[in-house]
Amino acid sequence: MGKYVTLSVLAAALAFAAFSYFGRNAQSALSSKTSSAASPGKPGAGGKPNGFMGHFGYLITYPGSYDSYAEMQGRVEMAFFYPKGGQPSVDESKYKDLGLVRLEVFETPPGKQGAEVIAAIKRGVEKSLDERKEVYTVKDLQLLNGAFLVYITKPNEIMQLFVQGEKETYMFTGGEEAMMLSLAGSIRETGLAAPGK
Repeated sequence: MGKYVTLSVLAAALAFAAFSYFGRNAQSALSSKTSSAASPGKPGAGGKPNGFMGHFGYLITYPGSYDSYAEMQGRVEMAFFYPKGGQPSVDESKYKDLGLVRLEVFETPPGKQGAEVIAAIKRGVEKSLDERKEVYTVKDLQLLNGAFLVYITKPNEIMQLFVQGEKETYMFTGGEEAMMLSLAGSIRETGLAAPGK
């Protein structure tokens, strides 16, 4: 019985990943947030990097010229990294021009780890892209417990980076590969919940 429960939890997580990947018109509670009011990250002085501690107990370093904003949406944490003076957005058509990156983090189903989970997510993403006849390339990466980058060129240009951690799956969406790789490469999983969470 436990095997079927675990498989159904994995299926639910993969369904979420596919929903998030293709639910690009989903609205958020972000509507009127601004960088100064919405930034839990400490501003860096003189270009020093900032640190962001996520709900699930992970740390990310991001440029001192950026702000961050995060909120929980059910069991998923959604965080945004964007240049100071800007604001978070769910409009992916603007991500490249604004230098914005969205991160969605969700817990990996119990009993599933690294390569197994990231391979299943990759199969699901590729299948969905093929069904939608989108033009894309996929590149495997060596980050944490496995990762891959999807670069979609048609119908819209966007990149998504999926990274498997010890207990969480990280899904970055943005227009600049270097920024997403920098954020993903800085992930440190502490296992400690963020303050006040």
